[in-house]
Amino acid sequence: AKSSKRAALESAVTLMAALPGEVACADCSEELRWCVLTGLKRLKQDLNGSTAGAGYTSPAPTSPASEAIFAVQVLQLLVRAIRRYQAWVEDEL
Repeated sequence: AKSSKRAALESAVTLMAALPGEVACADCSEELRWCVLTGLKRLKQDLNGSTAGAGYTSPAPTSPASEAIFAVQVLQLLVRAIRRYQAWVEDEL
């Protein structure tokens, strides 16, 4: 279940990153918000898990390259939202 949720998030982030900024911020603003906030949460969990040592088990093994791509895509979406003055960025972060 966790690995399918992780895959769904990664897929949604990839699709949002592929959209033009205008479309992502105007027509898909709620989806953009969800992808950014959930993506940042997962990045934080992954970072805490990699430094916490014992007690953390990754829900699915991923390659360092795919983790890096995911992180860059989440940040790309965040930058798009900031540049388009999305109100939720200031409210949520």
